[in-house]
Amino acid sequence: MKILPSYYRILWKILFMVGVTSRPNYISKSNLFNLRYYFKSRHRDPKLAKGEVACIMCTWNEEMMVRLALESSKEFVSRYIVIDKDGSTIQAIKECRDEWNLDIDIYVKPEMTLRESRAFALTLITEPWVLIQDGDEVFHTDGPNDISNLRHFMDRPNICLATPMNVLCGDLLHTKPELPQQPPHLFLLHNNGTIREPPINRDIPIMDGWKISLAKPYKFNCNIKSPKRMFLRQFWKEWCQDTDAYLRYPNIERYVSEKLGIDIDSESKEWYKRYIATLILYKDEKWGYYPKVIREQMLISWNAQAHAFERNSYN
Repeated sequence: MKILPSYYRILWKILFMVGVTSRPNYISKSNLFNLRYYFKSRHRDPKLAKGEVACIMCTWNEEMMVRLALESSKEFVSRYIVIDKDGSTIQAIKECRDEWNLDIDIYVKPEMTLRESRAFALTLITEPWVLIQDGDEVFHTDGPNDISNLRHFMDRPNICLATPMNVLCGDLLHTKPELPQQPPHLFLLHNNGTIREPPINRDIPIMDGWKISLAKPYKFNCNIKSPKRMFLRQFWKEWCQDTDAYLRYPNIERYVSEKLGIDIDSESKEWYKRYIATLILYKDEKWGYYPKVIREQMLISWNAQAHAFERNSYN
């Protein structure tokens, strides 16, 4: 075997560190400005893989999905820090906490943006791992993308994992034709002391270390709310992120009502009909299998519909 000249070996090392190298199930990328964290991550620590996980869960009108979200991660997470926008999801969360005996700290922060809410939660975390999961995000709990499989990566310090995220809209059967799957974003970070608030135009915390982008989606974003809440969410970014309107209007409903001069209840119903007509059926054979908790929920719904149809038939 011919030995490569030293400058070729140096070039290969540089390419490896910046993420040109890849593997079948993930792509690795390090931060060249913080190489010491990258090199430390090359040494495995079996104890770290068993470390506790704190979950930052931001919620806002997630009454319909937060139960599935918590159910999908409760065996993986040690403690939840919930930051709710207006208190609307708190009762559903408390019911899950009592039923499953979960460790959940709950805060209602109407004055905070999503970015600020996550930054606030970070100040409360001492666990070695941080999971980012919103109240409408559901993880896989079986199959090759099972959330428990992430432990195989967690024996390395200074890593952060990114995953693509499949999208469901309106209900559990539909998705957006233009974006059935979101690109990879950070969701599991080693709490190595460098996790911090992101730049102003981003809302997911960042850190120094080795980024591993998973090829397959480990979670689903389920954008499923009432027609009224779905309608109002169109204006969320301009209400509390692009402007400071949230300081003048205590809730988004009042902001939208005054901005457009409409009756939100009636307008949202008509809008929702038009919105649903733009969606397409989600194809699991094309974009990836459904999480187990969603499959079980769909089965419950179908059985309930079948029983209702049967009762109506006898009547």
